Parts: sequence; structure tokens; C-alpha cells
Amino acid sequence: MNHPDCGKLILESVPVDAKKQAIIRLLAQLFKQSTQEHLTKLVDRTPVVLNRNLPFKIGSKVSHRLNQLGAKATFEPAAPPSPPPPANPADLTTKLHAAFTGDMPRRKPSLFYHLGLIMVALAMVTLPLIYAALIGAIGWGLYAHITINHTVFTSGYNVKGAVLVYVAPIVIGVLVLLFLIKPFFARRVHTGNPHRIDRRREPALYDFVAKLARVIGAPVPTEIHVDMDVNAGAQFKSGLRDIWRKELILTIGLPLAAGMKVEQFAGVLAHELGHFAQSAGMGLTYIIRSVNFWFERVVYEEDHWDERLRHYSTQWGLRLALILWIARSGIWLSRRFLWILMRLGHLISCFMLRQMEFDADRVETWIAGSRNFGRTEKAMYALSLARYWAMENLRGAWDDGRLPDDFPALVMANLNKIPADELARDYRGILREARTRWLDTHPATTDRIARANALAQDGLFQPALIQADKSMGPLYAQCLFRDFVDFSRQVTLDFYRRLIGRQITARQLIQTGSIAQSQDNEAHFANALDRFFMRQLHAGRPLKLDWRQLKNTSQVKNAILALDQVRRAIQTGAAARSKQLTRLNTLRSRRYKLDQAIVLLKAGQTVKPAEYNLSTGDWRGVANAEKAIAASGAQVHAELADFERYMRVRMIAALGLMHLPAMGQRLPDAHLMRADARRLVTLIAAVEKAAPQLDGLQATLARLGALANRQIEDNAGDGLATAFGEHCRQVRTTLQILQTQLKPVSYPFAHSTSDLKLGDYLVAGLPAETETEAIWNAANETIEKYYQVYQRLVGRLALLLEQVETAAGKPPLTGDAPRVAWAQVRDAVTGKTP
Repeated sequence: MNHPDCGKLILESVPVDAKKQAIIRLLAQLFKQSTQEHLTKLVDRTPVVLNRNLPFKIGSKVSHRLNQLGAKATFEPAAPPSPPPPANPADLTTKLHAAFTGDMPRRKPSLFYHLGLIMVALAMVTLPLIYAALIGAIGWGLYAHITINHTVFTSGYNVKGAVLVYVAPIVIGVLVLLFLIKPFFARRVHTGNPHRIDRRREPALYDFVAKLARVIGAPVPTEIHVDMDVNAGAQFKSGLRDIWRKELILTIGLPLAAGMKVEQFAGVLAHELGHFAQSAGMGLTYIIRSVNFWFERVVYEEDHWDERLRHYSTQWGLRLALILWIARSGIWLSRRFLWILMRLGHLISCFMLRQMEFDADRVETWIAGSRNFGRTEKAMYALSLARYWAMENLRGAWDDGRLPDDFPALVMANLNKIPADELARDYRGILREARTRWLDTHPATTDRIARANALAQDGLFQPALIQADKSMGPLYAQCLFRDFVDFSRQVTLDFYRRLIGRQITARQLIQTGSIAQSQDNEAHFANALDRFFMRQLHAGRPLKLDWRQLKNTSQVKNAILALDQVRRAIQTGAAARSKQLTRLNTLRSRRYKLDQAIVLLKAGQTVKPAEYNLSTGDWRGVANAEKAIAASGAQVHAELADFERYMRVRMIAALGLMHLPAMGQRLPDAHLMRADARRLVTLIAAVEKAAPQLDGLQATLARLGALANRQIEDNAGDGLATAFGEHCRQVRTTLQILQTQLKPVSYPFAHSTSDLKLGDYLVAGLPAETETEAIWNAANETIEKYYQVYQRLVGRLALLLEQVETAAGKPPLTGDAPRVAWAQVRDAVTGKTP
């Protein structure tokens, strides 16, 4: 088992220039047992793990030095060892209770502090009353209009005018009132029931929290819940009515328990319970925080009303949908007014809220100690980064219909990938930039750490007093759970069901280690893709590889002979190709804009020349734009074709080298590599056949978007509706063609659905012709999936070909190389020169 203060040193790539020898000399100082020849071969096999159990200080220093020499190296600290589950929870409780060295001294708040809380609480309660008064004023005005202004029908107005003058304000007033009243009654979007920990299952955790609460003088939580956030929180069980009963619910983020030592974990819990340690201020604090939270929720969080309104505004007929779009604008306006009140509430309460945070920090410091306070803040930052990447891993894994069975373990796997030196440097930068602003409800981290250090406390919780007991193992927060891994897996399934839906089953969960390894492999493939193609792969321009090309012995021989020159040409031409690709993307955008102008003109609409890059807003301007785009496009495509031809020569050469008998000795798994390469080339060719359909789909979506926007803006003419319907059907037809075209191709990656076809993966479901929003979403999802599949396939092939080139003494391309004339390369490729 790896030591927690050790880690893994990975050499990902090395420069081709003279610095390579300096790197080998540096490694020779580290690995004195290795010969020069062995180290040279080791470096040529990058990416490679140089050492799996290197001390932290040495690993960080060596990785830093390697990076200074132009290599790319990372040092990954080992995961902290998981403690063995305690054989006897009661014995663990006794030991942990013994680690508390006393009770925290009570500090009575000053009269000024109490008066400040009272004044802020009264001001916060006044804000919703102001909001209610506004509603009352609008209601009174609406009532006055209804009861007084009905005389318009007898004042000489024509009927239509009277209806407009009298009924329109009523409709507007009712809508405004409805949207203003809505925040008081609209239900929150249901996010699922919290996962409550059974006291009988985790008695040690409940006893530890109870002891902690008594030490700091806070109410003992009656329930403990868990979620998957890097945070903890406490709240009254049933709102204001529980203030007197002091029934609290403590919520713990499982990633905290997975990645923190028990003293840090105790400090975080003490901070949350510390908010409730002052009995006199608990109610006032709760009122202040509740009003702030209510404003934030109704301003930023969408509820069932918003969901239904959005659904109906896209499903109903055009005229009714327009009314609902206006209603959604009314919601936006009401939320703007709420936003003003929310900011005012923050302005009133932020100073007291910051003082409350300092009070809670004081409690945390007394429990865990001043030194641990800063360490805990850094640990929470690192865990937050790791959780972010874990969520990204989930998205990638879910594309394959699979999910890791232990989300906290996935967070820890990502935590261990963060290089310690980079983490320390980034965190120092955050601390330098941290400043407390007027509207901040929390003080800046630097201010909080300074306050904690000023207390100079060793901490009332001293686990070192009982760590001499070897049977306990390292005291991480996981030891508070009977079986942390099993419990994490149970909560993970609930987490996925709340996040994705109840359709998630245990059959779709696989070992977290497999997912983590799969994500690592994907990262290697992505890096190889970037290196091999110099970050210049364009999925819209097919590679046009064919396995049958290897049967042309002369072509393969010339390609191998020209390989060195082609590699240098690719390396030096990467910057020029980057500019060409930028021009290509600009031309594509201009083409889409032109298509939008054409479809609008055909529908009888007017177009603004500047908006669509036209000289005039008519067919003459369209014709001029088409000529300009065609001329520029021909030049760009010709320039790109040269570069792509050299890239194909390079790939053919590597595939040819793979089949040489002499390479069999340098590539131990040459026969497997050949089989993989053939499969990948065949799959890439099959996927590339659908590229024209994807390009057409993107162009159709661009036109459809222009039609949809014009409908919302103008609601004019049947030509718009007809064109919109035709383009929706065209998008759906293209999706159907794609699904059929790629139906024979099996999905090339591991997936929870056996025998999944690529066509069914790309087009998961074909919406009905009337489901316009669903068609739009399905098309965009298909485009995204297509490019992901294509890049994953080409990345795997790139890594194989890179390994072949490395075995042939040609390391991966990095940095700049001597310039090679394009004509010289062209002659070499065509066989004019050896």
C-alpha cells in the first residue's frame, strides 16, 4: 500500500531537442541503479510512470525540474489510506470522546450585537412587506379601473376602442399581479428527499456529533442527512416553530468525510453548529438567513410554474405561444424587482452575516485549532476542484450508459490527480486576490484565516492523543462510519436518481476504479490526438483513410521514406494551418448567415444587410455574397488540402511500419496493434461517410433558428410558419437518415446496453414532427455526440500510430522544428526523391 506522503511521478512527454539528454541526466541522479540505455528507452516510451512510491518532497521537486527542462511531468500524491472499519462502534465512540480535552468557554454577545441583530431582522422582515405593499397598490389600481372606467362604453368610443381601453389594462394588471404573487405560493422544483442516516446504522457518527454539539454549547441535531456536496449545513427541522424546541438537522457532504482528517471534519461540523450556539440569537439569525434565502430562491430558482410556462410556450400554437412569451417576460420583470429587493437585503444584512461567520469560525478554531483552520480551507478548495472534475467524469461516463458505483471515491480519485505543487500555487494565488466586498455575506478567506490565527488555539479536539493506538489506523473522517464504502455506494445510487431520474438502476453502475481508469485512458487518447495532429484536427474535414491503401506497396514505401520530412513539414506548418482553419470557420459562419438570409427572403421577410454580411438586403446582395464566399472557400480548401495530404502520408507510413517484420521485435503486441488499427481505420471511415449529413444538419439548424427568432419577433405571415415547418421536417428527415446510415455500425466503446448500434446512440429517439423543441434538442445532441465519437476514435488511432513512430525512433512531435520547403516534401511524397 502506498504511503500517504508519497505519490506517483509521471513523465508524459519530452522535447526532441538537446534538452532530452539533460532530462536523462536528471533521471540518472534520481534512479542511480538504472543504466543510460535503460533510461533512454524509458524516456522514449512516454507517457510512462517513472516511480509509483516517491516521497512527496522529492516527487514535487523532480516534476518541477523536468517541466523547467521542457518536459511535461506530473506528480500525483497517493490517496490517503482508508481506515479499517471499527470492530466495535462503542469502543470507537469512547476513544473519540477521550480526544476532547474540555468544553469551549461561552462568550456572551454584547448588547450592541443583539441590537444589531434585532435591527437587521426587522429590516429584513420589512422587505417582503414592501413587496406585498406594491402588490396591494397594483391590486387597488386594478380594482379602481374596473369599478370607475367602465363608463368608456357610454362615452362615445366605438366598441373596439372601448374594449381596448377597458379590457387591455385588466388583462395586463391581472398578469402582473399573478406574477408578483407567484413567489409567495409557487412550489419549489422537487429535487428528491434527502438521504437520512439511520441512527442505528451509524451510532458512532451520531454520538460524535452529539459530543461535539455539547462541547460548543449548541443544540444536538435530531437527524443527520448526507448529500454529495463539498459542504455541510445545519437548519431547523420544521422552520420557525422549531426555534424553541431546538430541533436541528445536520447535513454532511460525503466528499468531506471521504477526503478529510477527523479533526478537520470536526472543525467543519463545529462551524455549522456554531451558528446555533447562541440561544438568544438563533431565532433572529434564522429570520435573516431565511429571508435572504427566500429572495435568492425566487430570483434564481425556477419552479413548477416556470417549467409549465416554458413547455406550453413551445408546444401550443403560434398566437397562444406569443402570449405566453409575453407572460415569461412579465416573470422576468417581476424577478428584476425581486432582485433589487434581494440586493437591498444583502446590503442591510451582509455586515451582520459576516460577523456571524466570524463567530462560527471562532467555534471551529476552538475545536480544531488555528493551524487546522487554514488547512481545512485549502482541503475544501481541493475537494471542490475534485468534485467539479468528478461531475465532468459523470457526463463522459453517462454517454456510455455507465456510472461509477461510488461517487465520493471518484472525487478522491480526481483529488489524487491534482499535482500538489500546482494546487499550492493556485491556492496561494486565490488567497492573494481574495477581498471582502460590501455585499459579501461571507468574509474573504484571508480575513478568516487571519482571525483564526490570531486566536492561537491548539484545539479542544486532539485525535493525536489516541492515535498511538495502532489498531485505530490513521484517523480520517471515514472512521466515523460503520462501513463507509458500502454506505457511499447506497447514497450514490440515490444521488444519481435525483440527478438523472428514477430510471437509473444498479445494473448501470460499475466499479469506480474502472471509470477512473477509463477517464485516464480517454485523457491519454485526447493528448495523443492533440500531439499527433498538432491540435489541428477538424472533424468536418475527413481523414479519408482506407485500409486497402496498405496494399499499394509502392505508396507505402514512399510514405515511409518521406516520413521524417513529412513530420517536420507538419510541425512547421501547424501555425499556418491554424490560421487557415480560423478562416474556414469564419467562412462557415458566413455561409450559415447567408443561408439564413436566403430562407428569410424566400419566406417574404426583409433582412438587414449588416446583420447578414450582405452588401444589400435583397437577392443581388445574396448573389454577391455567394461569389465572395465561393472564391475565398476555394483558396482555403486548397491550402488545407496540402496539409491534410501530408498528414495522410504520415498515417500511411506509420500503418506501414506497423506491418514490417523488424517492428515486431520493437512492438511486443504488434499483432494486437495491427488488429486495433484496422478496426479503428474501418470505423473512422464509416463515421466519416456521415460527415456530409452532419454538415447539412448544422446548416439546416442555422436556418431553422433564424425562422424561429423571426416568428417570435414579428409573428408575421404564413410564409414563416410554412418555412419553419418544412425545416423542422427536414431536420427530422436528416436525423432519420443518419440513424439508418450508421445502424449497421456497432457502438465502438463499452456501453451498458449490449449490442448498441451507433445510429441508435447518435439519434437516441426520433421526435414526432409536431415536437419542434424536441427536434431541435435531438439535432444538437446528435451533432455533439457525433464529434465526440469521431474524436475518441481518432484519438485511439493517433496513440497507436504515435507508439509506432516512437518505436521507429521518432518521438512525438513537440515544439518547433527546422523549416522544410513544401515543394521538397511534395517531391518526396510523390517518389521523385528517395
